[in-house]
Amino acid sequence: MTFSERDGTSVPAGCAAAARGYTVDKAVSIVAHRYRLHEQLGRGGMGVVWRARDERLGRDVALKVLHSWVADDPDLRERFDREASALARLEHPNVVRLYDVLEDKKQTVLVLELVHGRGLHTIAAGRTLGWDEARRYCAPVAAGLAHAHARGVVHRDLTPSNVLVENGTGRVVVTDFGLARLVRSSTSAPVSGVLAGTPEYWAPEQAAGEATGPATDLYALGCILFQLLTGQLPFQGEDRLATGLRRAHEPAPLLASVAPVDERATPAHGAPRPRPRSSSARGRRRCRETRRPPPRAARRSRPSSRASSGTRRSLSRPS
Repeated sequence: MTFSERDGTSVPAGCAAAARGYTVDKAVSIVAHRYRLHEQLGRGGMGVVWRARDERLGRDVALKVLHSWVADDPDLRERFDREASALARLEHPNVVRLYDVLEDKKQTVLVLELVHGRGLHTIAAGRTLGWDEARRYCAPVAAGLAHAHARGVVHRDLTPSNVLVENGTGRVVVTDFGLARLVRSSTSAPVSGVLAGTPEYWAPEQAAGEATGPATDLYALGCILFQLLTGQLPFQGEDRLATGLRRAHEPAPLLASVAPVDERATPAHGAPRPRPRSSSARGRRRCRETRRPPPRAARRSRPSSRASSGTRRSLSRPS
């Protein structure tokens, strides 16, 4: 399970994964007198994710624990808290669930749904997917995004590694809302010149340091669909930052220019500005309604149509 493995924040040498007042390592097996630690699942610049057992409810969970040194940085702490605020608004089968938030004066621990599965980046590694398989993954992502957007939450860092496919059920789950922005919050005004997210999946407005919104996530979803179907990203280059910045002024290539697909399946995700792109609800509907491209002979018999652009608790001991 991966949450912040691609976080660009540097980690000081020798930094231990710790919670204020609770050292989260092999020496301590219980957190908040309830969650028994089992194994570390992932480490990023923001914190460490552990698999734990909720001994009260008898279920496995994921504990996302903020690095102790990050807790002293107001900006990074705000980013971690923002993830909790975003997830607290969401309850959808295609969005990772937030069960609880534990905190004291200096530390926050997110108690999250543990999804036993693989990242979409692993599933698609080294191969291209057919339209039906790509649609099976992208349609649930679009559904989860539509739910988030309707509640004022924009992910802002949607990538294949932030999409998990559950073992056994095949349920698709969007994770890692660490960069999410609450677009209806009075404190959600964009900061000029600040670039957040993963450059390979930046929307043009992110590359330009401008305000982000639901269309930002739809652009990233379009990049993911493009990558699944073609085995490559819309923009190529050795310098990640420079390649990402090209999006601010260059339209993404048409999917049909790289892979043979029905034009009905390629809405204007690659528009260089948000307005021509589909809204989240429309993008979700198009992804659901689009079917397998018809046979070549059938396509000749009719003109192709281009889609228009369219609860926090204290970590202290219980009394």
